[in-house]
Amino acid sequence: MKKLVQLLTLASCALFAGCGGPSTPVPPYNAVNVTEVSRLVNIYAVKLKYEKGLKLVDSVVYHDWYLNRVRLDFSTMNIMDLCETRELLVDVVEGLLERLNDNSIIMNDAASRPMTACDLEIYINFESFFSEYVDPTYMGIVCMKDGIVRYTTGESRRPSPPRWKERMEYYWQTRNFVNFTRIGEILYGPEEEFSEPSSLDDLQIRF
Repeated sequence: MKKLVQLLTLASCALFAGCGGPSTPVPPYNAVNVTEVSRLVNIYAVKLKYEKGLKLVDSVVYHDWYLNRVRLDFSTMNIMDLCETRELLVDVVEGLLERLNDNSIIMNDAASRPMTACDLEIYINFESFFSEYVDPTYMGIVCMKDGIVRYTTGESRRPSPPRWKERMEYYWQTRNFVNFTRIGEILYGPEEEFSEPSSLDDLQIRF
């Protein structure tokens, strides 16, 4: 009986003391505040729905102990050419990055500070039949991953040889194209006509 008590005592000591020295505290698995990222993404998606005609289909937050990447999948009935698609993508990406980087809770969990386009995945599927059956030179799908943007026209859905199916460029090139074009529009675009208010605007008809 005495030996049994000694064996149990030794076993309990080995169990609690361990044999590899002092243990390293392990951070909790939910170290990243995924709920805050989800809140931000869904609120931003509503803005894009009404202002850009984009519908959020899916979203994914990639993380380990830190927030590594955010993915958003959109669908739209918009009919756009390459230049218009570039503008749409830049508006979506820059708006999302601004919100992520201004959020102190998310930045506390982010692996990259500030987050850049390389930390995002954006997919936009243009579902209109116009780009598939009427004029397939319009955009079919655009995706951005690792800072590289791939534009695919509606021609990719046809078996016939296309004029061009895909175009790839770095996101910083896309952003430059958009910014340069917008600067040109400011410098040389038509000025907005200013109309004098009519006195009829203030006229009140009473019966």
